[in-house]
Amino acid sequence: MAAVALPLAFGGLSLLSLSMQRHAREAGVAIDPRWLRRLGWAAVLLSLAVAFVAPNWRFALVEWIGLLAAAAGLVVLTLYGRPRALPMLAAGGGLLAAVAGLARMIG
Repeated sequence: MAAVALPLAFGGLSLLSLSMQRHAREAGVAIDPRWLRRLGWAAVLLSLAVAFVAPNWRFALVEWIGLLAAAAGLVVLTLYGRPRALPMLAAGGGLLAAVAGLARMIG
């Protein structure tokens, strides 16, 4: 569950932070903030859905809250250290989640 939910949460929180004018300016992003906000919330909710699909969803929900906090910390550290890398890392997080989800479905 964590292999799929963490990259999705990171990507979603990254998009949500990039929807703010200050962070978008620092990262050099020129996309409509409404789309970034919608996609960010969709990714966060998708990571929550992954937690509910887990066999032991009660424990997975608590684990998801911890993963969300870890993802938020990573977003903050990235914004502090290398804000221009955040859009690429957000896209990479979504791609990693897709690959991890496929690997889990196959094997």
